[in-house]
Amino acid sequence: MTAYTEELQARIPQDEYRAVIGQEFCELSYDFLGFVDIYKHLSKIIPKDKIVIDFGCYLAAQSYFFTEHKGYIGVDVVDMVRFSPANAVHYVMTIQDFLKTELPHLFAECGKRAFMAVCSYVPDFDATEQVRELFPNVFCYYPSS
Repeated sequence: MTAYTEELQARIPQDEYRAVIGQEFCELSYDFLGFVDIYKHLSKIIPKDKIVIDFGCYLAAQSYFFTEHKGYIGVDVVDMVRFSPANAVHYVMTIQDFLKTELPHLFAECGKRAFMAVCSYVPDFDATEQVRELFPNVFCYYPSS
């Protein structure tokens, strides 16, 4: 377990942690809450006045690294209980559907520059390309091996 995973576990309320991790078919575990190292570093460099949109968030444990940011939006097709700090909103839908139906409203309300898009370990490369085209502030990462 990494130090960042330990830090993240300490931030999550224990009852919420047990409820999410204890779900049937949950792919997270005590020593794996996702690829959290990247998110820890992003939480340090993304300005606090940004709303983070995390595409492919899965169960969104990493959302607890962004509790001091203006907001956190998690988007994923997985329909399970997610980690949800007070500033988080979750959408259960494809990235493409979110970009088509929800994003225009958010951009109209807040402006494009209010957001920071994150695509970390999103295997849908077409969706990632659409995110790259739409957001002026974006971080995309997928390992090559």
